[in-house]
Amino acid sequence: MFLVTYITRAHSSGYENRHEKAFDTLEEAVTYIQGEWYDSFCDLNSYPDNWDEEDFGCPMPTRADFSLEAINKIRSKKYWFGELFGPHSNYCGLVPDELRLTELKK
Repeated sequence: MFLVTYITRAHSSGYENRHEKAFDTLEEAVTYIQGEWYDSFCDLNSYPDNWDEEDFGCPMPTRADFSLEAINKIRSKKYWFGELFGPHSNYCGLVPDELRLTELKK
């Protein structure tokens, strides 16, 4: 079982909201991330139009960055602690949007 956690943080206070969804398989989680999550992430933030590559220090993520192969590559790193996405904003001094994946034991 896999838990997808999307964390949004207020730019002014750092207050965070967590949104979680559980999936039976990694493939189901990837389908959600590439579809519903990616669409809402872009819509809520007006991305890619408002993406500031200089501030975040990385290019705007694409759907392909969240493919099964890409996620398995991230998960295979020696020091991976569940973060799939979470660029730091130098302007805000925090990570405004963070996507985490946790494998839960049944």
